[in-house]
Amino acid sequence: MAPKRKGRTPRAENTAANLPPRRPVAQQGLVDEYKHLHPVFSFALTDWNYQGEWGWNLLDGGDALRLVQFMYEIGKKTWNEVFQDLNYGRKKHHGHPFARLCPAAQERLSVLGHDDEDTLFRFRDGRTKRLWGFHASGDGVFYVLWWDPNHQVFPTEPE
Repeated sequence: MAPKRKGRTPRAENTAANLPPRRPVAQQGLVDEYKHLHPVFSFALTDWNYQGEWGWNLLDGGDALRLVQFMYEIGKKTWNEVFQDLNYGRKKHHGHPFARLCPAAQERLSVLGHDDEDTLFRFRDGRTKRLWGFHASGDGVFYVLWWDPNHQVFPTEPE
């Protein structure tokens, strides 16, 4: 049996419809102090149950390997470097206001109890693939929420 880790708090389970727990709120006063940190990906808030226009049910074997490699490459950068990544002169990875997400995403965020924040962050992987979640700036953790292989959460014309 493995020894217990000190200082680690167990994840609170949300028993209502098997929903993930609420996301941690960034600590006040640490807004810019995380930018030297490397992104850490957490799946504690992942919405495994959604199976619509985006979701984990759309992740096939090839995309799964590519996604893990993508997260590995992102994790080698600092948050400051992530925010500096450009694609055709525009930020590659950035947040989107909840109010501008597609109606289905807004509804799903409400069901999950995540509709009290202003922004959802996304990483861009290629032309249409997006990894959506919450960026809690105080600790540099990215809480993975959705896999969006066809750019449906925030649909736009492909670049």
